[in-house]
Amino acid sequence: MVIGLSSIVLQFISTSYSSRMVDFFSRDAYPLWGLFCLSIFYDLILMILLPETLEINSYILVFLSLFIAIYAYYELVNFVYTNINSGFDPLHLIALLRNDNLGMFDFIVGSLNKCDLTSYRLGLYEYYRKELLQEDITQNELKNIISDILRLGNFSVVTKNDEAVSLVFDKIYHLFSDLKDKDLMRGCFSDNLEKISAFTEYCARNRLEEDTICGINTLFNISSEVPSHFLKSTIMAKVLNSLSNIGRISSDMKLETSTTEAINAIDLIISEFLDPLASDLSISDNEIRFSDDEIRFIIEKLWIIGSASVDNRLDSSIKKILSLLDKIAYTYILNQDENIALFAIDVIDKIGCSCYQSGLNLCLEKVLESYDNLEEIIHFSGFQSSLSQKILDIKVKYE
Repeated sequence: MVIGLSSIVLQFISTSYSSRMVDFFSRDAYPLWGLFCLSIFYDLILMILLPETLEINSYILVFLSLFIAIYAYYELVNFVYTNINSGFDPLHLIALLRNDNLGMFDFIVGSLNKCDLTSYRLGLYEYYRKELLQEDITQNELKNIISDILRLGNFSVVTKNDEAVSLVFDKIYHLFSDLKDKDLMRGCFSDNLEKISAFTEYCARNRLEEDTICGINTLFNISSEVPSHFLKSTIMAKVLNSLSNIGRISSDMKLETSTTEAINAIDLIISEFLDPLASDLSISDNEIRFSDDEIRFIIEKLWIIGSASVDNRLDSSIKKILSLLDKIAYTYILNQDENIALFAIDVIDKIGCSCYQSGLNLCLEKVLESYDNLEEIIHFSGFQSSLSQKILDIKVKYE
């Protein structure tokens, strides 16, 4: 009976969260079973050894038997009450599992399966918290922690639980932002950027638009906190590539808001490089610097996102892309760099042709507005090139 009752309690815990909980809580069951076995064997020995007529010393042994039995049943009641209460009290479970990361992982997954977001949030907060507070944590340890957190995120996406996914992104952001060692933060972010990006893309493919936006904001916010360093431009180039891929997938999935958010993030990063360039200010080695090839690559990515946005008639995304291409062309015209400016103008023309064929008249108006702005800046800057004739020929085509 005792083994059966305690097994029922352990089964209750395991079905509430995971089978690993049985291993954790069965540690308390073994002493209990041992106590009952002791009580039973002691009673058997008394039955064999005691005479039919009890003496005064024999009563002491009988009372000891009763005491052991009562104490054993008290421990049984305490075991049942404590463990059933643990199944209903996440704070108690979290306190027990604080130093057991595997158990905590199962607890979080179990909370997700039960749609218990309060337990999920509390468990996620405590997950690897002890390790993260250590000042001597290594980059490889952080990499493993992020991988585990993203595994939790994948479980959350499968269950289509928006709030749970957003909590994962929040955990990732604070994991980086709370690091005191910024060199460690920079290296760890560079190593794990593709994983975080892939998880955000996974959200987009599953049409979780709010979570995709959370992923975009997480990538941008972490990148914004990367301290100035000669490697910052390399990291930001990777971030731009990730944001471009997320924007492309979002546009393919007809997620207009997340597509626009990805382009906004690209715009903010690019502007950090373009604004000093447009103002003819020098850029230090530790600030963001992009090569012509990297700018061309971004323009190509914008064309791919723009093409998908036209196919899916995402007007606001198209307009945002056109504004960004306009800014790039504008900056390079001011710097009298005809090649990059011409490349951006050609992409604007490609998007314009697609808008014309798809009957997106408002977007086509934005294309013509961009060309008017570029004509003005060419005239204002006194930049003598073939760009003026190129823009004029394009405008005539649309008229």
